[in-house]
Amino acid sequence: MKICINCFRKIQDDAKFCSYCGYPQESAGVKRCPSGHLIFEDWKDCPFCAQSDSLGKTIFEGESPFMGNNKTIAVVVPVYNEESQIIEVLKSIPDFVDRIIVVNDGSTDKTSIKIKNYIMNNHQKIKPIFRVNPKNASVNSKYNYADVIAMKMREKEEKYYVPLKSKFIRSESKVILLEHEYNAGVGAAITTGYKWCRDHGIDCVAVMAGDGQMDPSELKSICEPIIKGEADYVKGNRFIHRAAPLIIPKIRYIGNSILSILTKIASGYWHISDTQCGYTAISHKALEGLELYKIYKSFIFHL
Repeated sequence: MKICINCFRKIQDDAKFCSYCGYPQESAGVKRCPSGHLIFEDWKDCPFCAQSDSLGKTIFEGESPFMGNNKTIAVVVPVYNEESQIIEVLKSIPDFVDRIIVVNDGSTDKTSIKIKNYIMNNHQKIKPIFRVNPKNASVNSKYNYADVIAMKMREKEEKYYVPLKSKFIRSESKVILLEHEYNAGVGAAITTGYKWCRDHGIDCVAVMAGDGQMDPSELKSICEPIIKGEADYVKGNRFIHRAAPLIIPKIRYIGNSILSILTKIASGYWHISDTQCGYTAISHKALEGLELYKIYKSFIFHL
C-alpha cells in the first residue's frame, strides 16, 4: 500500500490514480508537466495549469449548452436489479454531463457486471474533478472557525451513511460505480450519490432513474436554472402536460394529486405540483446545507 499524494489515503502500490479523489499518482503511464504537476501520459495539456475556479475544478473549453458558465454537472443514477435497462440509460445521458454516479443498491442480478464492462470499454476525455474540503476549512485563520467545525461535523456523520462494498473508478471514464454493501433503498442510493457530488464540489447534481423512465433530452432544462444561479433546487412536473391524465394510470394520478395537495398544506409551498416526480436537480450550495444522512433510506420525497 502507498499514500495518495493529494488526499493522503491508502491506495494500492500499482495504482495510477487515487480511487478516492481521482488524483494521478507517480507510476507507469503518469508523467509530470513542466510545472511539476502529475498528469497522465496521453494528456497533451496539463489541466492543473489551466484557469481554475474557487473549488479547484479545472475549466475546459468544449461543446456544452452551458458554455461560459464553467460549472460542473453530475447525474446520480440509483439502480437495483436494472441489468436490462442500465446500459441504455448510461448511453442516453448527454455529453455535457461531467460525471455519472451510478449507485448500485445491492443488486442481485448482473447490473454490477454490466456497468463495470461499460466503464472499461467506453473511454472518454474527461474533466478532472477532485475531492474538496468545506470552503476555507483547511486555512488556519480566526475567521474560518465555523468552517473547521463544519468539517469535523461531516467527519462524525460518516458512520450514519450506508457502507460501500466497493468503488469502481477509471480515469478515462466519466461513469463512477459506487456499490452498497446491502440493499438500503432508493433514498439511501441517492444520498450516497449526493454525498460523492458534495464532497467533490459538483455545481449541479441531477437524478435520473436507472430504468430509463426519464427523458434525457429534458436534462438541460432541469439543470439550467441551477447553472444560471436562478434556483438551488429544480424538479420536473408531469402534470403540466395536457395528456398526463390519459397517460398516467388513474390510481397513481389521483394518489399523486392528493399527496401533492397535502404537501402544499404541510409546507406552505402552494406552487409545488407533482411532488412524486423524481426528475430533479440540486445545487452544491443546497447540498452543503443539508444533513444528507437524515434523508429517508427506503424512499425519498422529491419536494
